[in-house]
Amino acid sequence: MRHSTWLLALFAAAVWGLTWNSSPPVKMVVIAFWIFLVVKSQSLRRINKEHANGLNTAELLQWFFLTPTLDADRFFFATRSITNRPGAVQWVFAAFKAVVGAALFFIVAGQFVHSHVIVAGWVAMVGIVMMLHFGLLELIVLWWRFRGRDIRPLMQQPLQASSLSDFWGQRWNTGFRDFTHQHIFRPLCRHSNARVATLASFLFSGAIHELAISVPADSGYGLPFAYFVVQWFGITSERSASWRGWPLRSGFPGWLFAALFLVVPAGLLFHKGFVCDVIVPLIPQCFVKK
Repeated sequence: MRHSTWLLALFAAAVWGLTWNSSPPVKMVVIAFWIFLVVKSQSLRRINKEHANGLNTAELLQWFFLTPTLDADRFFFATRSITNRPGAVQWVFAAFKAVVGAALFFIVAGQFVHSHVIVAGWVAMVGIVMMLHFGLLELIVLWWRFRGRDIRPLMQQPLQASSLSDFWGQRWNTGFRDFTHQHIFRPLCRHSNARVATLASFLFSGAIHELAISVPADSGYGLPFAYFVVQWFGITSERSASWRGWPLRSGFPGWLFAALFLVVPAGLLFHKGFVCDVIVPLIPQCFVKK
C-alpha cells in the first residue's frame, strides 16, 4: 500500500485524459470514483498491522468495493452481538427512503425539466441522495450488520442534529468525517490546536467538493470551497456563543442555527453550473411529458 496513492493518481490522470472530451456527468462519475479509491486506499493503510496478515484477498475486496465504511479495523476486527442485528423496521425504512428517492429522481424531477430547470436539478439531487446515501447504502450497511460486521450507516439522522457541530461531527457522512478526523484533524491537533485542525478539515472538504462539483461543470470554481469556509465560521461562532452562555449547541436554537448555516448558502455548494450542466442531463426523460 505504500505506493497506492501515486498509482491511483497516475490511474486518475490516465482516465481523466481518456474522458477529457466526455460529458460533465461522465467526468463527475470518474472523479467521484477516483476519490472513492483514494480514500479507501488511505483508510486501508491504517489497518491494524497485527491482524492484517490474517485477512484474505476476498475479504479485502469485499470491504473495498462492497461497503461504504472507511473504518477498516472496525469492519474486520470488531464483532457484534447477535441481539444487535437490524430489525424489520430498519430494513423497511431504508427501502422506503430508496423508493422515495428513486421516485423523485426518475419521475418528479423530469416534470420540471422544461419549465423550471433549477427546480428539476435540485429535486433530482435530493432524489439521488435519498436513493443512494439514505437508501441503498444504508441497506448495504444493514446487510453487513446482519452478517455480524460492526459498521454504522453513513447518515446518522442528520435532521435531528442539535447543532452545526453535531451535524458535521456525528451525523452527516460519517465515513468521510472519520477519514478527515484520522488523516487531518488528529495529526494537526498534535502540532497545533483544535481550531486550526477544524479549519484544515473543512478546507480539505472544500477542495474535494471542488474536484467533484466545479471541475466536471467547468464553472463555479471557489464556490464549494467558500461553502465549507462558511461552515467553519459557523462552528467557530457556535462555540464562541456557547462560551458566552448562548444556547446554540442544543435544543431548538442549536437546530435552527445549524439549519440556517447549512441551507442558506447551499447555492454555493451546488451552484448553477453544476445543477444545470451535470445533474440535469442525468434526469431520465422517459416520464417527461412531451
